[in-house]
Amino acid sequence: MVRRPYVEAVQYLRQVNWPEQENLRFLLWGRLGSGKSVSLSQISHFALKSNYILLNFRDLAQLLSKYKESTESEYKAGRWDFPQEAQIYLKEIKHYNFDKLDGLVTHKTYKWSEM
Repeated sequence: MVRRPYVEAVQYLRQVNWPEQENLRFLLWGRLGSGKSVSLSQISHFALKSNYILLNFRDLAQLLSKYKESTESEYKAGRWDFPQEAQIYLKEIKHYNFDKLDGLVTHKTYKWSEM
């Protein structure tokens, strides 16, 4: 069973001109129990199978309230880093996208901490 929001979102994803698109956001909105989570799961499955890189930030509210360690950002004053949680998220990104990350190149130098 597929839901109408899934079908609509997939149609939009197929129409996007990705090289020209910088930021694209979709909003799933509806009352409690209307199927947002199921639709999001189906859209995520479509994205993975269609060779998109998937970033799954589950429990973001919990990350911002129940973190284990925080440090002030070296990149920009007033921002904070959560090194232990970042490590968990990076491992999940690598797990979901293991076959899509080979050959990607960064254009900046990054300083990695020892964990």
